[in-house]
Amino acid sequence: MSTAQGSIESTVVELSEEALNAFADDISTMFDVEIECEQTDVGLRTSADIQRRYKKVSTFHSVESQGVMEGTFWVGFDCDGLFTLGGVIVMLPPNRVKTFAKEGTLSGAEAMTDAVGEVGNLLIGAWDRVFREELEGHKHFRKGNTFIGNPWDKTESVFGLSPTEEFHYIEYRMTVDDFTPFTCGVIFPLATLSGGESESKPAPSAPEPDEAPAPEATAEPEPVPDPEPSPPAAEEPVQTPEPVTEPAAAESTAEQATQATDPEPTEAPEVPDTAPAPAAPPPAPQVQPQVNIQPEEDDGKTVAPRDVPRPQSASTRVFASNEGLADVLSLPVTEVMDTRVVWGHPSESVQDLLSKMQQHDVGYAMIGEEGVLDGIVSKSNILGAISPYLRPVFAKWHTPADDATLNIKIQWVMTRPVRTVGRDATLGIAIQSMQHFGGRCLPVVDDRGEVQGILTVFDIFRIFSQNDQFGTSGRTPQAPCLMI
Repeated sequence: MSTAQGSIESTVVELSEEALNAFADDISTMFDVEIECEQTDVGLRTSADIQRRYKKVSTFHSVESQGVMEGTFWVGFDCDGLFTLGGVIVMLPPNRVKTFAKEGTLSGAEAMTDAVGEVGNLLIGAWDRVFREELEGHKHFRKGNTFIGNPWDKTESVFGLSPTEEFHYIEYRMTVDDFTPFTCGVIFPLATLSGGESESKPAPSAPEPDEAPAPEATAEPEPVPDPEPSPPAAEEPVQTPEPVTEPAAAESTAEQATQATDPEPTEAPEVPDTAPAPAAPPPAPQVQPQVNIQPEEDDGKTVAPRDVPRPQSASTRVFASNEGLADVLSLPVTEVMDTRVVWGHPSESVQDLLSKMQQHDVGYAMIGEEGVLDGIVSKSNILGAISPYLRPVFAKWHTPADDATLNIKIQWVMTRPVRTVGRDATLGIAIQSMQHFGGRCLPVVDDRGEVQGILTVFDIFRIFSQNDQFGTSGRTPQAPCLMI
């Protein structure tokens, strides 16, 4: 067990450095800066050991891990790292970045909350990409909260660790161009790198006490067969009212008292006649009136949520008024998905793909070569990639450097890996996948992995908007608008 745990720790240390270098490569490519990364410390540490390395204000991103690493860990930057990376993301002038880092005020850091959060998104995205490819059994990294301030005043509330509690710590020294070098630290609680052993230990110990009474329970049924031959007929009618939970106690005592006479046992078998009556049919009609769908009108034009008719490739499924929630959730995704799929190449620029999305008025674009899906881009990815100074409200601060963000390659913006759903899946399964993994769209693929369409939350809303209790007006926006 200790050998396996040590193997996981060493593997995570290696992959952490590889993931941080991948993050540095992403930032270098996107913003044309040079980043160097070097590991400076690794081992068991406490909050008291490392807090002196994070002077003034700092930031830590919590990461929820699933798979071989199960739990939450944190990746943080000191004051210089907070302002340097945040300034690079929003493309501030270098002298302003250095001034903010030198001052190191909390108010200045809070003003860069959005930029710091975007740094965390890019960082965790790079980590997840590397760990998925290299660590067997890894499932997913999901970014949690972002803390900005002095975490050492309240380590228990920020990290869930006491000041003297040990944890695995990895530290790196990073340098961006000619900015002041800064510290990046990763905090892994001991349980996170236990390889699941810390959680599996209590599991066998819990069943052990449960198994101890189990033989006692087996010892009890041994005397039970002794009284069984005496009242065989009395036990059978007692078992029949068990499915009816309401009159369980009162009727059983009454039946046992009347079973002594001959005419009463004939009435006991009448109980099962009343038992099937309150079966499952009543709850079913309670669900249907809540989600009845409007009947089909004319040729089904009421289905389209847009002002213009959808192309023939898009779904025009109309539901009958007697279809309930169960019927809708059991629909195959092929009857709900949108077959309008826009493709882009990983080497395309953000501006080129944005033009495609606007031309076809779609909110998502598939990225790949020769029909092989490599990633997906949403309008949120686009808006997060371009400089905020391209927006009209920031027009007076607009510089040529902001226009350069439109030339970022799509491969550095797209989301990957892409979660898909088979064409035979139901709408209910697709909704569960979206809810579990937090996505808003699912490409629909066939057995060969070729994309047949895309299912988005807008398509799901369109289905439920046909209910007379819901309604929509106007046009649902899809593609992001131009900001220049």
